[in-house]
Amino acid sequence: MDDTISAIGAGTAGTIVIVLVLGLTEMTVGFGLHVFETLSTLFGSESPVPGLILFFAGGTLMWPMLYISLGQFLPGTGPTRGMALAAILWVGFAPGFAGGVTGALAPAFIEDGMGLVIYLIVTLIAHLVYGAILGGGYRKLGGSELSSSAAV
Repeated sequence: MDDTISAIGAGTAGTIVIVLVLGLTEMTVGFGLHVFETLSTLFGSESPVPGLILFFAGGTLMWPMLYISLGQFLPGTGPTRGMALAAILWVGFAPGFAGGVTGALAPAFIEDGMGLVIYLIVTLIAHLVYGAILGGGYRKLGGSELSSSAAV
């Protein structure tokens, strides 16, 4: 299968799983991340739809293309290489979306920081799962092995 198609397929699967992980967390733990609403503010919209479109575009197109482009410079192979990229993406995600957290844990962000710790752990796990699916799925779908021999 073509590298681009393999990456898009893996990115789509990873994006679906990260949305499910974050959604289940919201339902079970009791705080909302409001990722789509936060992204929608970039468009000046209060509707979550533009944010949803941007989130899926990033997860299914932008990050998989970045994986193909930079994967050879990341440590590991397959899933671990995808997880390395996802950890880098998480470093930007974590501070960018922490302000949108609402619900039962929101006061804890201010009072004792426990909500922040839970937020960081959950979002890191979600990103690592996305990365494992991206890297492993890309490889499983027939994407060419990203050679680390070119990385110097």
